[in-house]
Amino acid sequence: MIRLAGGLMVCAACGWVGWRRWSWYRERRQTLSDAVHAIDRMSAELNACQTDTAALLALLAQAQDRCAPLFARCLDGLDHLNERPFARIWDQALRESTLPLREEERALLRRVGSVLGRYEGQEQARLLSGLRRALEGSLEDAREEERRLGRLSLILGLSVGLLLVLLIMPG
Repeated sequence: MIRLAGGLMVCAACGWVGWRRWSWYRERRQTLSDAVHAIDRMSAELNACQTDTAALLALLAQAQDRCAPLFARCLDGLDHLNERPFARIWDQALRESTLPLREEERALLRRVGSVLGRYEGQEQARLLSGLRRALEGSLEDAREEERRLGRLSLILGLSVGLLLVLLIMPG
């Protein structure tokens, strides 16, 4: 009975590891989708209203998505704008965020900090649109990886768990 319970626990633990990896792929895709939407919203605001950076960050910090805490951190960092440039504030907020992204996706988002507040509204909107297109490419890759590798991670975790149970449990 104890061996059976131990075997079930090993199998469940391996399945959980596979499920967590699958969840990471899903969260990454959703985060990229939220980031694309946020950048699109920034571009629209800058084109239509020439919204200043603080108001733009406040608007996006109120959203109920995965990127809202990033914008809230940046908004809080604006208090130190006279001590350091906005690009550094943005970079620090991005580093402190727990967004489930790959390094190349973080690098794309890092470029947002060098655009906001630096140029005229129309130019910011144009540059942000270019970044949005690059992020959309990453989003497509994330969708494909979630579809392919997400299920594989779960199946592999469960398979390894079952294999370990078979190896541990004597015949």
